[in-house]
Amino acid sequence: MKGLNIVEVTIGGVKMRVEPTAAGGPQGTESLARELVRGILGTGAAPSLEVTRGPASGTKRELPPPEVTWVIGRGDGATWVILDEDLSREHVEITRGWEGVTLRDLGSKNGTRVDGARITGLVPLRDGAEIEAGNTAWVFRDPAERHLDGVLVSSGPRPVVTDEPEPVVVIAPPRPAPIVFWIASSICALACAGLVWVLAS
Repeated sequence: MKGLNIVEVTIGGVKMRVEPTAAGGPQGTESLARELVRGILGTGAAPSLEVTRGPASGTKRELPPPEVTWVIGRGDGATWVILDEDLSREHVEITRGWEGVTLRDLGSKNGTRVDGARITGLVPLRDGAEIEAGNTAWVFRDPAERHLDGVLVSSGPRPVVTDEPEPVVVIAPPRPAPIVFWIASSICALACAGLVWVLAS
């Protein structure tokens, strides 16, 4: 993109590059934060789908990098083939984009439900969303989104029992995760870099 400046910022070992996207606009703050968290969390931080019911029950797949589309169905042309006779040959399309993960029914015979509601058009998926198609059900997991929402991916706070005559369970308040500081710092640095970039243009 001729004539446009590219800004690189390094914060605590995390290197960020700010440049115009192919569409000409910057990526959303939420999507940048999500991708930063994925980089910090490392292996296992990609969004994923796990089959909770149906022929492939227990199977889990991580979604590919952004701007890649998957097709789920029972036909050989699908990216993820599931041998469920109630699925269409190409049943649903899932895209992991810069703005999050979306799902679209491909005009299937039996339809698709997300969190119990039959969908039409493009539907954004949030962490914990339940998807049903044919006799198969999946749960969508996004560890980065859970961190950004303030829920620790690891086990939560453990209850502490005091020595009272009648035991009282006290749940310690969660400590702020250090990752929140890094995310806030990174977003602040990106905002400053973006301002420098705009002023320098």
